[in-house]
Amino acid sequence: MTPSPDSTSTTTVALQTLFPALADAAPASLTRIVEHGIHRKVRAGTILFDAHTPCGGFPLVLSGTVKVLQRYPNGRELPLYRVRPGESCLLSGSCLLGHSDYTASGIAETDVELLILPATDFHALIASDEAFRHHVFNLFGERLAEAMADVLVAAVPCRCRACRVEHAD
Repeated sequence: MTPSPDSTSTTTVALQTLFPALADAAPASLTRIVEHGIHRKVRAGTILFDAHTPCGGFPLVLSGTVKVLQRYPNGRELPLYRVRPGESCLLSGSCLLGHSDYTASGIAETDVELLILPATDFHALIASDEAFRHHVFNLFGERLAEAMADVLVAAVPCRCRACRVEHAD
């Protein structure tokens, strides 16, 4: 079903507002995202994807929060990151680029509204639209910087303890 011109226009404006990198995307690219994207509204607690399953597309979160986490056989969970409005899931982008299955799970932490870009459209836009490509690769840069900051912050207390032990004499 093709969206009405009014809903296409409204969704296009929302994308440009929520995703600043997409504001510079070619009009044809934005139209492709809106017309080919699968619009979903899900309730809190809905599993959007699970480990060891194929990636169904590239989500653009319009509202709500998705928690991406690693689940272990003993029932424990390790939160990896959250995807908020104006963000996209790094893991989904990675799986699509690497043609691999998910390695973690994504759960709607709140009610979520998202637009899921099918894999074929994702790959076409990566190849043809600089603004879209920038949005996707910026995700990797931001998450890597966050991970490095987390590692450094976690390492400082360990280094301080090691230094105290080394100089205890």
